[in-house]
Amino acid sequence: MAPGLRQLSNVTQANGRMPHDDNSLMMLARNGSEDAFMELVSRYKNPMVGYIYRLTGNYETAVDLAQDLFVKVFQNVHRYDPGLKFSTWIYKIATNLAIDEIRRRKRRPVADLPPDAARLSDNHPSDHDPYFVPRANPEQQVLDREVQRHLFAALQGLDPENRQLFLLKEVEQMPLEEISRMTGLKVGTLKSRLFRIRGELKERLSAYLHRGMPV
Repeated sequence: MAPGLRQLSNVTQANGRMPHDDNSLMMLARNGSEDAFMELVSRYKNPMVGYIYRLTGNYETAVDLAQDLFVKVFQNVHRYDPGLKFSTWIYKIATNLAIDEIRRRKRRPVADLPPDAARLSDNHPSDHDPYFVPRANPEQQVLDREVQRHLFAALQGLDPENRQLFLLKEVEQMPLEEISRMTGLKVGTLKSRLFRIRGELKERLSAYLHRGMPV
């Protein structure tokens, strides 16, 4: 089945008789159910691409790493611990892949970097973001995209580990207890780190915010 993962964009929802919860699907996948595994791919493909994109700042890299992610999940399906929430497990694997890529990128000569690795892409982040929902008002759409553009740039200026924590809590809406299990950091430590991260982002965005809304 692994070669079939090369066509992730063609994955469709499995039939309605599949279990609703991810952990049950993963247990079926452990027992050899291809349909159960592909249902998990269908559920998590877009969220994983979006998450990795925000971590790495490069959409093509995010698509490639998401593909690698699901191959890795498939290869390690029998190592899955049913006592661990599936979302925690897959986000941890995705984070490790993304941070490894960021570290490899830092070791490359600048000339070898993709054009949007060291600066904000010419495209708006919302062009590649599965969570971006355009509003009906065209002026509000422009404003939303401009805000996302500046926030995306500010996120790329954060340390990768801090970027990860902010995205998990504020974008993925992951509970602190789940982030704690995933990262090994205590909840109190996470709260302190997130407070400092929000302050750093606010400082990075201050110049844009003080200019007022674009007209």
